[in-house]
Amino acid sequence: MNENTLIDGVSLKVWKEKVPLLEPLMKFREIFWFNPRLQRLNFVKEQIDKKGFSLKEILKAQSLWDRFSPLFQELFPETEKTKGKIQSSLFEIDKIKEKLQNIGNTSIIGRVFAKCDNDLAIAGSIKARGGIFEVLKITDRLLQDKWRFNENSSYKTISEQKFRNFFEKYTISVGSTGNLGYSIGIIANKLGFKTKIYMSSDAKEWKKQKLRSLGINIIEIQGDYNEAVKIGRNEASNDPTVFFIDDERSSNLFIGYATAALELKNQLNQQKILVDEDHPLFVYLPCGVGTSPGGITTGLKMLYGDNVHCIFTEPVACPSMLLGLLTEKHHEISPKMFGISCETLADGLACPSPSEFVGRLVEPLITGIYTVTEQDLLGLLSLIWDSEKIKIEPSSSGVILGPVHLYQAERYSNYLKNHSILDKMKNSTHIIWLSGGKHLPKNIWEQHYKKGCDTELYQLCSK
Repeated sequence: MNENTLIDGVSLKVWKEKVPLLEPLMKFREIFWFNPRLQRLNFVKEQIDKKGFSLKEILKAQSLWDRFSPLFQELFPETEKTKGKIQSSLFEIDKIKEKLQNIGNTSIIGRVFAKCDNDLAIAGSIKARGGIFEVLKITDRLLQDKWRFNENSSYKTISEQKFRNFFEKYTISVGSTGNLGYSIGIIANKLGFKTKIYMSSDAKEWKKQKLRSLGINIIEIQGDYNEAVKIGRNEASNDPTVFFIDDERSSNLFIGYATAALELKNQLNQQKILVDEDHPLFVYLPCGVGTSPGGITTGLKMLYGDNVHCIFTEPVACPSMLLGLLTEKHHEISPKMFGISCETLADGLACPSPSEFVGRLVEPLITGIYTVTEQDLLGLLSLIWDSEKIKIEPSSSGVILGPVHLYQAERYSNYLKNHSILDKMKNSTHIIWLSGGKHLPKNIWEQHYKKGCDTELYQLCSK
């Protein structure tokens, strides 16, 4: 690819002039980008409300979760201790915080916590919240239309065979690199739906095997994630009995993820952790197509406004959301167009272009995005196991570097200073949002772990 190569009708040379960070992105370098289009919530809240993502709508979505919780207790015994709620733990991780400070002699000021969606009930990933929620929305709609269900009905009864016989007339399908299809497949199958998962070439074999063992139909696509979504969407478009869950376009997925903010707020309250003007909150989220971090960010902004600062992380090999925001072209542009492979061991983040609506929605909400190398993804996976005995997938390990990158980037950007919170960081809380791991086969995780122990980052932090 030379400087005169045309990309979306513009030469590469001009693109580089317009987007200075494009050069390091094309060289697969780690970068931290602070968002210059971040706005105060009061300037954009009305716009977000009109799009259907107000706090009122998030609370309404939570009420749907609550109606199904008695059913979950029966279908998934692991949820009994949470009374049928799909929740993950939040706890402080001092040991890894101490080790991370070996990177560039960075002082991490504030408390660091892990939000452990890696151990989330039923599917063990951040994707479970959105995927399961949309299946519940579909189920609820069918129950209302056929069985006259309402808010006072007993949702626990739908485990009865007559309901399974009814649901098996319908198919739920989705395009996925793995975790979204995994979560949707498990819940849809459990309720009795036929399920069809279009798995991209990035999807891991063990996830396909696990789903097939449940009797779920896996359609293997030779192309990437976007191709899997496109094929699934097209095949479902002319069949009224097929409900296609569209990760690129679905507002239901998005609002399902947003309800996680309510859970986090409750946990912070229980641990007496303040979030206000004098106690800033920083949340680091893994980003693929963008619906899960985008939904959580929106929910947190609705609850905490400008006192929460959300930062996404992507692999250097697939910085799709970052590139979409940098160019302001969003889903209309892809790293592949600039020679960036989008091939990464972080399979859950291997999305060559972001969601069709999330980028524009979160553009005024997120603090920034940083990228992480493949080697660092592995090193961090090993480091958090040795430090905290937390088992994760490479797709979420990049969030662990969040506090380090924030403080290192502050030296050049003055973000904290410009937002008048630099002198309040001693009261700050940092949350790394983990995913994957619960169902990751032992032999595969051990392979990742051993490779991670050989990385420069792991060696540095293990001194």
